[in-house]
Amino acid sequence: MPAEDRNAGNKNINLSQNNGSEMGQAARLDFSWILFVGTKMLGFSQKEVGRMTLKKWNLLFKHFKKYHNFKTKGGLFKEEAEVNQCDEWIKE
Repeated sequence: MPAEDRNAGNKNINLSQNNGSEMGQAARLDFSWILFVGTKMLGFSQKEVGRMTLKKWNLLFKHFKKYHNFKTKGGLFKEEAEVNQCDEWIKE
C-alpha cells in the first residue's frame, strides 16, 4: 500500500476528531429535534422527514413559526385609510 493511501486514512480520522472538538454547540445538529418538529408540528411521517433536506425542513419550520405566531396573536392587521379612487386621478 502506498504511503499516500495510508496517510489519507489517518487524515480522515484526525479531521473527524478535530471537528468534534472545534465545532461549537451551534454547529451540531440535534436530529431528534428535527424529527420531533417534522412529525409533531409539521405533520410529516418519520420517513418523509428523514428524506427531507435540511434546507427544506428549515424553510417549512420558518413558515410554521410565522403561521403559529399569526394564529396565536389573533392575526390583527392595521387598517389602511380609504382612498377614493374615482377622484384620485382628477386634479382640480
